[in-house]
Amino acid sequence: MSQLKVYKASAGSGKTFRLAIEYMKLALTNESNYRHILAVTFTNKATAEMKSRIIGELHRLAKGRDSVYMDVLTRELGWQPMQVQRQAQLVLKRILHDYSRFSISTIDSFFQRVIKAFNRELGINAAYNVELDEKSILEEATDRLIQSVEDDPKLLEWLDAFASDKIREGKGWNLKKDIVRLGSEIYNETFKSLNEALYEKLNDRTFLREYRGKLSKIIVLYENKLKSLGQEGLNILATEGLSAEDFKSKGSGPAAGFQKMKDLKFVLNITTIKSTTELSAWVTASTKEPQKSHLEGVAQSKLMPKMQEAVQLVETQSRNYITAKLIINQLYTLGILVDLRKTVKDLCREKGIVLISDSGHLLKNVIADSETPFVYEKTGSVYSHFMIDEFQDTSGLQWNNFRPLIGNSLSEDNLSMVVGDVKQAIYRWRSGDWRLLAGKLGDSFPAFGLQNEVLISNWRSHGKVICFNNTVFRLAPEILQQHIEGELSEAGIAENPVQITIPEVYADSVQEISNKDVAGLGYVRVRLLESKEEIAGENEKLILSELVESVKSLQDKGVKAIEMAILVRFKKEASLIADLFLEQKGLPENRNYNFDILSGESLYIANSVVIGFVVSLLTSFLNPDDQVVKAEVNFLYYRKIYPRLKVHGESEDRSQKSEDRSRKAEDGILEATERSPKVNPKPETRNPQPATPKL
Repeated sequence: MSQLKVYKASAGSGKTFRLAIEYMKLALTNESNYRHILAVTFTNKATAEMKSRIIGELHRLAKGRDSVYMDVLTRELGWQPMQVQRQAQLVLKRILHDYSRFSISTIDSFFQRVIKAFNRELGINAAYNVELDEKSILEEATDRLIQSVEDDPKLLEWLDAFASDKIREGKGWNLKKDIVRLGSEIYNETFKSLNEALYEKLNDRTFLREYRGKLSKIIVLYENKLKSLGQEGLNILATEGLSAEDFKSKGSGPAAGFQKMKDLKFVLNITTIKSTTELSAWVTASTKEPQKSHLEGVAQSKLMPKMQEAVQLVETQSRNYITAKLIINQLYTLGILVDLRKTVKDLCREKGIVLISDSGHLLKNVIADSETPFVYEKTGSVYSHFMIDEFQDTSGLQWNNFRPLIGNSLSEDNLSMVVGDVKQAIYRWRSGDWRLLAGKLGDSFPAFGLQNEVLISNWRSHGKVICFNNTVFRLAPEILQQHIEGELSEAGIAENPVQITIPEVYADSVQEISNKDVAGLGYVRVRLLESKEEIAGENEKLILSELVESVKSLQDKGVKAIEMAILVRFKKEASLIADLFLEQKGLPENRNYNFDILSGESLYIANSVVIGFVVSLLTSFLNPDDQVVKAEVNFLYYRKIYPRLKVHGESEDRSQKSEDRSRKAEDGILEATERSPKVNPKPETRNPQPATPKL
């Protein structure tokens, strides 16, 4: 029996290269093997790149051209170069003549193939279509849901509570938009994993009413008990002529906890727990007699027993109390989701469509009730080897669907492998579960075990960048883990509930420099802002100014513009930086620097300042009395267009006049906006003051 190969590979370590090598080793060993290999990726682009790489390398090997794959293949297969070349010719020819069996696809594509083979068993129309635009279906279902409130008073009550909450939170409200945003949860795997019996319960109005009553009882009993203990403690203090100020730590000490109990603000921490058994938590050693003896007597005989009751109450019942509060506050939300789910299902049935997010759950029913050979028989393909790329983004459901197939492969002594990097897990919003790669994978095949390999060489980055990353990933996990443990300890939680620690997750992050020639090369500079407030105002301009100076400084050091990339968080920031660089390009002092910038988002026509200016100009022709448009034309020309047209050596007088016109244009926009009772809507790109990025 084989072991599942697990490659853990940080960025730049050659994981795609390794996956391609393993694929070609299998394919070259037997010219028919390509029919029995399934390699899955997460995107169509990655699929196309993988296919292109394998076909391209097979072509180079077949033609006897230089290929970095030749040395690796001859070494790991134990073949001579001529044998590799001959076999590559044969395999390439067979793949090209049987391309449909060259199985490299996305996970969703593979799932769809299986579902189509089982449409009768799943009760799906054979002519069904896969719907990729789930949001449009959700929006249509939301419209139906809102229209149905006249016949469903309970739904109306839920929607009213939902809208009221949004208003109380100060978020304003657009009911349809908010429901659509909430409704995206029905596509989440956690929500989908609920069984039909539970859905039926949640759709039962009587059940929900009774359930709400039980939740209310849990909340009331807990709060009444905690308040009662708090009041009893306060009564003891009053009877003894004492207050929290007389005890250790005063307002933050254990004696102050009784008022917190009454106010339902009592929480467990180290001090609270100590106060149930240690007198030193109540009275300081420096307290003078006879006050010290009096305080110790009251604490030991009267206050500590009440504190013990309170701590026991919180330890044994607070979890149910907090859970009940969270559920009861969101019970209407759950009701809306269940109704919305039913409406979406009805809509899909009417349209004869299957949502792409439903593929995994449909396949789960197939895999769970069928033997692996039968699944292959129905799909017309028999896979002996499985390769999963970007495994850190695989969801629990997807893995559960693959697991029996891979288990069958391993039991037949075939190679299966997964490749991933926990640090690059970015699909949590699609239920990606990084914990599979971090630790859970070993529990899937206890009979077979895992063969773990870490690709430690970085082939992409220069030495200084690698050293910087190694330092960060060596120190940061420890610091963060200590911080979390400190927070847990402060909250009185002695045992860490997190099964996998942060240092364990990042244990394999340190990389080696693959090429000693670049060991001393590279550049890293970190500029940190202390707070959000520091990002605001003039500092935003400072950041943009520093960005320009950094680009110029790097070019002075010999770095080409084509070797630079600027990463931002939001699309609008990319557009703003592209705009900034276009302005810099037109300045005389920058004629020796390259500020040409290429970005898919920033180069949209809609984001062009020039296009915005032309549209504003045409709008002013159509609406000659619109003062806002006129002011906007002036602003765009003098602030955005004119700086690019300035000739070298322009006189200071002329430059000052253009600046004056620019300021007048800005003032004109404000004045015109205040005067105008109604402004025609303008394209977003003509906003005279776009948001400044927070880089």
